[in-house]
Amino acid sequence: MQCEKLFAKIDELEQEYIQFWVDVCSIESPTKFKEGVDTVGKYFIDKAKPFGWEIEVRHEDVSGDAVCITMNPDAPGKAVCLSGHMDTVHPVGSFGTPPVKIEDGWIYGPGVKDCKGGAVASFYAMAALAAVGFKARPVKLICSRTRRIPAPPADGTPCASWRKRRRTAWYSSTPRAISAKRSASSARAS
Repeated sequence: MQCEKLFAKIDELEQEYIQFWVDVCSIESPTKFKEGVDTVGKYFIDKAKPFGWEIEVRHEDVSGDAVCITMNPDAPGKAVCLSGHMDTVHPVGSFGTPPVKIEDGWIYGPGVKDCKGGAVASFYAMAALAAVGFKARPVKLICSRTRRIPAPPADGTPCASWRKRRRTAWYSSTPRAISAKRSASSARAS
């Protein structure tokens, strides 16, 4: 695969993915608002379906279902795993209506940096790789419900070591907020 071809595809897809970013961040999804978090997950699922990628959903009773989208699931190489969480710390309505705005090339709204923006950027990278024919290894995007509230294990048994493994497996690559307001609000849109 030639890097120039990949970079050209990234440039070609830019406006489409800025709109995807706005759409996802416009879905208000505070941590304990399961309906909002699930709506974000469904949006990612709906975007992944046309690619024919493998989609797995892990039902959660609290804060939304986790979604795993895999490109090239049967590829021979070791998988690359990208992740991001779909909730925000901001109560519904905190950013007004509409919750996301672009002003002077900057995007403002809930989750634009932490971490819906990261999940969208990961999906964007997968779309660009697919468009240039990348098939060397599986690429997974795990959209977790939150990094803030540990979910109970499937068998219902609470276990500190499970929580540690869970955070490592699902949340380790979630970027930290860079501002004092915890991802308050802005990132460069173009």
